[in-house]
Amino acid sequence: MKDRQPKPFGAMPEVGLVRKATLLQVLGISGPTLWRWIQSGRFPRADYRLGPRLPVWPAEEVRRWLADNGFAGEQV
Repeated sequence: MKDRQPKPFGAMPEVGLVRKATLLQVLGISGPTLWRWIQSGRFPRADYRLGPRLPVWPAEEVRRWLADNGFAGEQV
């Protein structure tokens, strides 16, 4: 069974790009949940792709979203 507990922000890079797998780990959610959040506008769409099926988000944008949406992290 996978651990779906949110990880502290420190698990993400300070700058650069965040892959979907890292994002799911930090948020403590599944891929389908992330997809629903994006479709509903709750989470921003990935503006960048490293390949046709590899979305990435700017770390700064993800950290800002986490802080704005009440995700408590030990390191922002």
